[in-house]
Amino acid sequence: MIKSILVPLSGAAEDRRALDAARMVAQSFAAHLEALYVRPDPVELVRAAGFGDYGTAAMLDDMLQRFEDEVKAALDRARAQFSSFLADSGIAAREKPDAGSPAPSASWREEKGDEADVTTRQARFYDLVAVARLADIAEVGALTLESVLMGSGRPLLVVPPAAVKTLGQHVAIAWKDTAEAARALAGAMPFVAKAATVTVLEVHEQTAPRTAHPGASLERVTGALAWHGIKATGKLVTPRDGGGPEMLLRSASAAGADLLVMGGYGHGRLREMVLGGFTRHMIRHSELPVLMVH
Repeated sequence: MIKSILVPLSGAAEDRRALDAARMVAQSFAAHLEALYVRPDPVELVRAAGFGDYGTAAMLDDMLQRFEDEVKAALDRARAQFSSFLADSGIAAREKPDAGSPAPSASWREEKGDEADVTTRQARFYDLVAVARLADIAEVGALTLESVLMGSGRPLLVVPPAAVKTLGQHVAIAWKDTAEAARALAGAMPFVAKAATVTVLEVHEQTAPRTAHPGASLERVTGALAWHGIKATGKLVTPRDGGGPEMLLRSASAAGADLLVMGGYGHGRLREMVLGGFTRHMIRHSELPVLMVH
């Protein structure tokens, strides 16, 4: 069950899309939505930019003031987006749980520090994290998204640039016989159980062993869902004109899905986890909301 949703805000116009998508989820599950703005330390921004090593005192003061102004402007935009969202959605502002009220609610949280690090640590206390994909995949936004996916241990809902009209009525599951896909399916079960239609898609790898029966794993997962009373349709996707990610997105869209569930894959680099190519492609190019779990 989803009862708490974290929505990290950056002050960008895309914040509203994340809030609106989270509202749909909150209304479906009578959940609490918390907007989070992480206020960076201007001194750390100056240091990260390298001006502390080469700039004069006057240059540093000027740069520090500019960073402070930018941070305040972004915070003001994020607050304005949240206030407008509350007014438009009719969701009540509430700071503490109210067991007697089944209605969704929302609150504001402000922290200070590194955006990716703080957001990732905060995310561990929520059932779901909803983030909007920035139109230009800004470096800071991309790092935060990647950090939350790989380090929070929580399901991440990535909202596409286009407006989301429905979410979770038809769930498409990108299945693969891996631990990541299994965790993603488990994390998405609240959505899958509520969906009117469930489609399971498996990309048939051309490099699969000849002895492997194509679709065997697909049959197993649809059978497992049947034990939950969920009737799912399985479909084997064979890459043709494009690679696996493109075919998967096309198949999900063609099926009429409004939510795509998949595992978030990564690989180690200097003891840190970074996104794999398949995962990065899905995040950057999907026109559907994507629910991921690493």
